[in-house]
Formats: sequence, C-alpha cells, structure tokens
Amino acid sequence: MKRNKQRYSITTTTELDYTRVIKITVGVLIVFILVYLVTAYGMGEIKLGKDDKTVKETEIQYSEIIGGNTFNRSNNEYYVLFYDFNDDFSTYYQTLIKAYTSKDNSLPVYLVDLSKKINEEFKLTEGDTNKYSKANISSLKVSDPTLLKISKGKTVEVVEGKEKVLNSLENK
Repeated sequence: MKRNKQRYSITTTTELDYTRVIKITVGVLIVFILVYLVTAYGMGEIKLGKDDKTVKETEIQYSEIIGGNTFNRSNNEYYVLFYDFNDDFSTYYQTLIKAYTSKDNSLPVYLVDLSKKINEEFKLTEGDTNKYSKANISSLKVSDPTLLKISKGKTVEVVEGKEKVLNSLENK
C-alpha cells in the first residue's frame, strides 16, 4: 500500500519589494518638503529674489507717556494731549503738534493714548462728575480729546472736545 502523498507547494513572498518601499518613502518626503517650503514662503521665512536690507536707526520717542505720568514731567510747563491714537483725527493732531513744536519757544507736548488699557482709568465715563484735577492723578478723568497745560505740576488750562482742541493747537 502505497500512499499517495500529494505535496502542495505554497509560495509565500517573505521578501519585500524594496524598490517599492523606497519609492513610497521618497514620495512622502517630497510631499513633506513641499508643504514646508510653501508654508515657510507664505509666512515670510523664505524670501525669493533680492532682499533689500535697509538698516534703520532706532529712535526713542519721549512724547508718548502713560496717563499716570501727567503731573511728574521734568519740565516746568508743558502740554499733555489725551486722545485715542486710533481716532480718525489722530494724524491731524500729530501734524498740528509737529507744527507747534517746530516753533521757537514752544512748550513740550506729551501724548497719552486713551485706547490703551493702561490709560483707561483716566477716561471720563458717564457717571463721573470730577473731570480733571489740579494735581491729583488719582482723580484725573478726561474726555476724548483733552489738552491740559501743566505748570509746576498743576493744571492751569483745560481744552476739551475735538473742535476746541484742534483750534487751540492751530492757534498756539
């Protein structure tokens, strides 16, 4: 008795197709590199073409102050203009201030930006009755815009409202 043994031959590929894996890896790397380059270009990290590097000197400005420094400037007499720097009249105020400060014997003008969070406490609200103080910073409340003339640490002149402030700056 002879047994018929049938042999089945099963072929399994244990051998990976290395060229296919390498092609997929290179393709994924190219995609990642392209995404990085597009993102870097869009964000401005990579610039194409000539890069015109102009060196600007740092300029320190002393005219903008916080409202808490209104009465403690080193000058005996000066003006402080409270206004919102984002206002439509902002550039007009700045032009008039430049024209005024370019004159001989002009007093220094300091600017307080009422749109900044640190200066909000000086903004006049509906319930406030005390608009300005002669020299007490804790009770200083101003409307937008307000021009104060300070002499020896005390308020000597107050100009409130856009029209009045603009006229005052034009006539100084």
